[in-house]
Amino acid sequence: MFEREIIIPLFERGQLISADGKIQKNEFLLPKCLFDVIADGLIRADEVYRQLPNIAEEEVPGFWVSGAQDVMKSFLGCSNRICLTKGKNNELGIKFFALMNALIETTELDDIAQRCYNIVIDRAAFLIVFNKTTGSLACLDGHSHHKSTTGALIALTTKEHLIDFVNVILDEFVPFASGMPVERENVYISCIYPKDPGHSSYGKDGKEQITRLNDHTKPAKILNGQSYNEYVKKLDITCNENGTQVRRVEKAG
Repeated sequence: MFEREIIIPLFERGQLISADGKIQKNEFLLPKCLFDVIADGLIRADEVYRQLPNIAEEEVPGFWVSGAQDVMKSFLGCSNRICLTKGKNNELGIKFFALMNALIETTELDDIAQRCYNIVIDRAAFLIVFNKTTGSLACLDGHSHHKSTTGALIALTTKEHLIDFVNVILDEFVPFASGMPVERENVYISCIYPKDPGHSSYGKDGKEQITRLNDHTKPAKILNGQSYNEYVKKLDITCNENGTQVRRVEKAG
């Protein structure tokens, strides 16, 4: 995403709209640049696996982004991670929605237009990109899906449809979540960003922005000092019995 300087586009009523507001396509068609990003990622991931042949069998708690970045000599850094294990059982969707909603709403990064988040649910990893300028959300996953009958998946929407976005991810990207043991209902999130303070994505004070990118995922900041339960209560959301479909609470009257 950073190397190609890709700005996540916006879909509106089936039309693809670029960051400058121009309609790009009249048909519902995902932009080629997003597929190119996945292809690049798969090639570079294969390089890591060749250098570390036993990595797939290793029991690594959470996820191992920083380790892979070291092997790849990546120019990207990885923030403090959120590991949300609180809340009731069978509420994976609520936990996921709450964290993404908080990251979208944070005022810590108002001057940074686009942010990339590595998400891990039960060791299944994928990337979510949020563009504050357009309100676009993209989810990219280069793994095979549906028992290897389908390949990579890409979902694209806007922040107003975050509930649908979360539900599609849990249904299509991590379909095993519906039968997941409650002790594995954890969501890990880390922000990925260029380590070089002189990178083109930063303004005049890259070091200060890097500090905020690294720190904004700390629970105390992401939830604005509230407890997880206090934050979720204000969202007025609920979920189905297995916790994988989120919906708004229907208010009486």
